Amino acid sequence: MNYEDEGSGWSSYWDTWQGCRHSSIDIDVTTGLFYAAFDWYNQTNDSWDIVLLSADCKQLEEEDAGERSWIMGGDMDEETCPAVAAANDYIYVVAQYDQLAIGQQDLVCYYSSDGGSAWSSSMVAASADDELYPSVVAYGDTATCTFTKNGNLYVTFTSDGGATWSDPEQVNDNEGTVIEEYHNAEVIPGGNAVWMDSRNGESDIYHDNVGTPVPVITIKEIRGGFGISATLENIGGMAGTQIPWSISFDGLVFLGKEKSGTVDIDAGESVEVKTGLILGIGRADITVTAGGAAQTVSGFVLGPLVLGVS
Repeated sequence: MNYEDEGSGWSSYWDTWQGCRHSSIDIDVTTGLFYAAFDWYNQTNDSWDIVLLSADCKQLEEEDAGERSWIMGGDMDEETCPAVAAANDYIYVVAQYDQLAIGQQDLVCYYSSDGGSAWSSSMVAASADDELYPSVVAYGDTATCTFTKNGNLYVTFTSDGGATWSDPEQVNDNEGTVIEEYHNAEVIPGGNAVWMDSRNGESDIYHDNVGTPVPVITIKEIRGGFGISATLENIGGMAGTQIPWSISFDGLVFLGKEKSGTVDIDAGESVEVKTGLILGIGRADITVTAGGAAQTVSGFVLGPLVLGVS
């Protein structure tokens, strides 16, 4: 089963974690790892914690799919209604956070920049009012989070991997009409936000683009031929200047084994970068990096040609 094939899908069940209530899932398409977050009643602590599960989408039919799990939370607080997003080994888990002594809903983020080997936490939003029902989308070391408060939809951004978050800004223009329930508002790549709204006396769907935190660079295509060329695209809301990029070979390449530089990419535009002349022989892994994005493909090097790139 290939998770990249259109129409493919699967279901999973972990009988270890009984008593889960809400769920969120995302796939880091650069690594093929999925991350599923649940709020789980921890009987040992007598509180709600977040359980995060991960496995390799490409190996789900194998006995060892690289399954991992983490428990996030503490004895004197409760975490519920999680949202998870991952890209380029950056992971963001945002959840409602209630210090039991205070009884108020804020938003906490558990974040990792190395695929979950190390974790830190930060506060996304913590006002005198309840911040509820987060949704998060990741682009690498940048991410966007939406949430509701007092019947309104808010957005906040991070550009340092989750360590700090911008001051929240209100998205909807009609005051107090956003319907506040879990998964009633979502943000997806490109800054597109949708939510349920009652301004017309019914439950209608509304949309707005909340933007992206910074230029968001993606690797659209990697091609062989005479050397390697790659198409880089800026899907963010701001122009990117002096974006570092590199193309490197892991294999028997004698000339042009690594090429790097910087490039400017306007918002919504794409550019092509190339290795130039290379010489080598045999199979090689080729890694392209640009900004916070990275992608590795394989090919066969035959003199100045790179064949069968996939």
